[in-house]
Amino acid sequence: MNLKRIGKGVLIGGLVAVVAAGACGAVTCKHWDRETYRVKVTGAERVNKGDDSKYIVFAEDVNTGEAMAFENTDSSMECFFGRCKWDSSNIQSKANAAKNENAVVDIKTYGWRVPFLSWYENIVSIEKVE
Repeated sequence: MNLKRIGKGVLIGGLVAVVAAGACGAVTCKHWDRETYRVKVTGAERVNKGDDSKYIVFAEDVNTGEAMAFENTDSSMECFFGRCKWDSSNIQSKANAAKNENAVVDIKTYGWRVPFLSWYENIVSIEKVE
């Protein structure tokens, strides 16, 4: 039995496990980071990139006036966090209605905005503020 060979196998296996755990953690960690924003929707559109498309919602924070952008995509991973998110088209419809009515809404999100990676917080819900 060659111990050097076994040692390399264990090392490579360990590295693969660490990378896999890190990738899995990056996918799930963003679901734990939740925020609610009170905004006015200024735009809502669908962005196509090859065969892939997603909804983007543009908004303005009602307290600070800060311009914001959010993603609105389905997420099966949300099933593990209490609610499967398969209704992005319905949420986009609410965003368009809020824009047309100039309504103030609460947008609930998960994730992070990282501009240089084109990452957006993903919208979980939009509710009109009465």
